Amino acid sequence: MTKRQLAARASAAVLIVMVAGACSTDPGDTVGELADAMAEAYNTKDTDAMVDLTCEADKSRYATIDLHKEMQARTFGVPYTVSVAKVEENGDHGTVTLEFFSNNKHLPEEFEVSKIDGKWLVCNR
Repeated sequence: MTKRQLAARASAAVLIVMVAGACSTDPGDTVGELADAMAEAYNTKDTDAMVDLTCEADKSRYATIDLHKEMQARTFGVPYTVSVAKVEENGDHGTVTLEFFSNNKHLPEEFEVSKIDGKWLVCNR
C-alpha cells in the first residue's frame, strides 16, 4: 500500500469518527430519546440511570428506590419488559407513557416530562 493510499484511508477513518461523534445525542435531546432511555433504565434495572433522567426537584424520589426491587414487587417476581407506548410534547412539557409487560398483562404508566435548560427530564409539574 502506498503512502497516498494510507493517507486516504486515515483521512476517511478520521472523517467517519467525526461524523459519528456529531450524530451522537444525549438521552434528553428529544422527548423520544428520553422515553427510550427511561425504558432502558427500567429494563436494565438501572436506578442511577433513572436518577440521571430526572430533574433536580424529583431526583430524591428516584434516588431512594431500587428499580429492581420495585419491579419485583410490581410483577410479583415475574419477568417483565418495558417499552415506550406513547410520547407527547406540548412546548416545554409533555408526557411519556411506558408500558410494563409482565405475565401477559400490559400496565401503562404515564410520566410527566419537562424541558429544562434545553434537556428533557422526568419532572412532575
